[in-house]
Amino acid sequence: MRRDWPEILEKRLAEREYSESKIRENLEAEALGVCSAEAFEKYPDCTYELDISDLEINEAVELVEDVIENGGDYPVGSVDFMEWLVER
Repeated sequence: MRRDWPEILEKRLAEREYSESKIRENLEAEALGVCSAEAFEKYPDCTYELDISDLEINEAVELVEDVIENGGDYPVGSVDFMEWLVER
């Protein structure tokens, strides 16, 4: 897992001209795993968590297709950026 993923997201959101508060809100939600937790709560048997920040688009698509077709060992909680949030 990339340790600089939050910085990648921050840059992408800034390029989209998100406000500083909206960027911070998104980064905190990612660090806390808000979307993952909500998805897992609703769909515990078919929720996966993938870190695709190092992948090209075609690689990410292939990984997602593989997970859809074959499942995989990508449990919710395996992508963890809490340390990043604590360091801020």
